[in-house]
Amino acid sequence: MYYGLEWIRRKPGINYLFGEMTEARIRHLLIFQGLSVGCAAQTLSILAAASLTQDQYGIVQRDLPTILSTLIHLRCSLERVPTQSHKRALRGEAREERFRRSLLASVKRGLFAICGTFGDLLMELPLSHDVLQQLGGFINYRES
Repeated sequence: MYYGLEWIRRKPGINYLFGEMTEARIRHLLIFQGLSVGCAAQTLSILAAASLTQDQYGIVQRDLPTILSTLIHLRCSLERVPTQSHKRALRGEAREERFRRSLLASVKRGLFAICGTFGDLLMELPLSHDVLQQLGGFINYRES
């Protein structure tokens, strides 16, 4: 009698032992992919900020809404990553927490660089309402 894989996964001990642990996957991605994602975010933001004066054909400005929305979604995803548990806080800051904070800082630096360069021109881009709302804090910081 074959019940299938879902029936086996519903058993209490089986899913605990062989199920996918999301926290472990997040830690793995932050530790091993965080540096390359941070470098890519910094590079994209530097290129986008320099494109206002250097890109005479406007190639980067064509992709600027995609770059901005991707950086905003990455920032929101990083802020939703669960922080370290109480037991880990007693041992000191975990390595993945440091990677998360440095990646979040590089994304924010990139958004500040783009918003500082383009300023009021960002309101003319075809961006969704959520992305414009998230960019509002970066634009208001530039103006004050």
